[in-house]
Amino acid sequence: MINVKTYGNPSADIAIIRLLGAHESNIDGEIELLSKEASNRAWCVLAVEIENWEYEMSPWPTHIKTSNDMSEYDNTGAGEKLNSITERIIPEYEAEYPNSERVYILAGYSLAGLFSLWASYQTDKFNGIMAASPSVWYPGWMEYIKENDCKANIVYLSLGNKEHKTRHPLMSGVADNIRKQKEVLANQGIETIYEENKGNHFKDVTERMVKGYRYLLEK
Repeated sequence: MINVKTYGNPSADIAIIRLLGAHESNIDGEIELLSKEASNRAWCVLAVEIENWEYEMSPWPTHIKTSNDMSEYDNTGAGEKLNSITERIIPEYEAEYPNSERVYILAGYSLAGLFSLWASYQTDKFNGIMAASPSVWYPGWMEYIKENDCKANIVYLSLGNKEHKTRHPLMSGVADNIRKQKEVLANQGIETIYEENKGNHFKDVTERMVKGYRYLLEK
């Protein structure tokens, strides 16, 4: 059972699919701020609940050592989750609120930001991608984007300016990787914006998400 909550104007031309982890509790804050800052444009947000964060959001299996634990990202369900979005959630939404002019934005934070980027290489269903603090340090990601083409028209990327300041050998490369991500996308002809925010990975998540929404809504 997939839990989807709808916010805003369900008949709008722009629908944002927000991948929402169980640990993310401020979707109401995002909607409130977005309502204030993007009141001149009709939009709808479909908040899709992610029950198993690592399983559903990891693009492929890997082993990542974090702190004192070994997190195993095996038998990933990313393909299954993407299929549920494109083959079930969107069609059901379209059936209830038909709009032939509607475009979709896929949005996520952290690992869900990486999933959003990965999804843009799998399908052209999403006109825009909003990846805030995406986990572009993920093993194999840099190699993947060099060998594959993004199918979105516009991509918004952001990162905190302290996120790379960690002793973790993988995560410390996130700043270099996200700049490389922007470069690769630009070379593929994808309109790409990268914004650097103050703070670490957990600072001002609501504000960072809304900044991305606003940018893509204006486009």
